Amino acid sequence: MTKIRMNTELRNKLFNKIKHVFENENTQERENYLQAREDVNKHYVVAHQLAKQVVERAYPPEDVSVLRSFKKKYGSPCDVVAKDKCFYFAHNKGVDDEGEPTETKSHFDFGLFGNLNGSEYGSDEGKKFAVAYFREDLKAMDCNPDIFAQQNDNKDNPHKTKQVDSITKQCDQLKIGLKAYRYLSEAIELATELGIEIEEAELIRTNSTGLTIYNPKNLADMIKGLKNNKPLTLAQKIEARKKYEAVN
Repeated sequence: MTKIRMNTELRNKLFNKIKHVFENENTQERENYLQAREDVNKHYVVAHQLAKQVVERAYPPEDVSVLRSFKKKYGSPCDVVAKDKCFYFAHNKGVDDEGEPTETKSHFDFGLFGNLNGSEYGSDEGKKFAVAYFREDLKAMDCNPDIFAQQNDNKDNPHKTKQVDSITKQCDQLKIGLKAYRYLSEAIELATELGIEIEEAELIRTNSTGLTIYNPKNLADMIKGLKNNKPLTLAQKIEARKKYEAVN
């Protein structure tokens, strides 16, 4: 039987199918990502309720209603109230050695790209959070939610928060191997070694159509070694954190 030669279309199809399996495996990174997104949803509710109480204490709703009526009646000269998502909060924590009140203050941006670092107007952190939070939605629209992680090597990667992005590492090796394979059978052997069943007919349904650098079995073993399938125990997480802090 004639061996089918690899081409760009077949490589892309194989890569996307295998990557899909990587992204949906039950790994500690995926567990942490889903937990972080669940936690942030809870924090949204608490933060919104607290901010609403603070703002309404400083600007009573009845006063705002009167000002809006003036704005509607007299126009721009009374334009002192409007819907907003950015608020400057401050409070006194006590007094210093001089007896003067000590103030804690911060600017909070409740928009999608907002953050708490005080540089919300010039930082990409909000955008990194947004693409991570809406990961599935972006993929459904054929957009790349991994763009920030792929463009730089920051430790504060938005998906894993200072954890190694093993899916990116696996996919990097996968691209190298698929590019090197000359025949489709080699790529399908790789998928099989990774535990992913792919039918040749499924890949060449719309197709008519050098020496292997990576042996399929060896590449599969290498990629498997980059996974963290088994979630860490609390003791393992503490130990990993200690090791991280020791070298950073």
